[in-house]
Amino acid sequence: MAKKKPKKMDAVTLAALTPAMVEEAVTSPEEEDEYCDWFVPPERICGLEVEVAHQEGGGEGGGSHVEVIVEIKEGEKSRFFRKIGYYASFVGTEWSGNPPTEVFPKQVTVTQYEAKK
Repeated sequence: MAKKKPKKMDAVTLAALTPAMVEEAVTSPEEEDEYCDWFVPPERICGLEVEVAHQEGGGEGGGSHVEVIVEIKEGEKSRFFRKIGYYASFVGTEWSGNPPTEVFPKQVTVTQYEAKK
């Protein structure tokens, strides 16, 4: 899937980037009424590189909760922003109404239980 064309926004440093800037860059008024199951960010926001770090939910069988975490990079430094939406089969994925929130990666240990073979 092709990345969105970046909006014309002034370049900023990673430290100066705000959730409002991320929201403005990823929200396209022309696309609000289009059917879209997956979040496709622009390649750059305010001159900074963007990648999808995590995406879950939505689509057929994926449930109604949808979230995406984008990683915004400047050299070796990164910041992460989560955008939450919902999925409904008759409208696709709806991202509006929930501004991005800055999040931080945290490793955790998970214990799973399996039946003895």
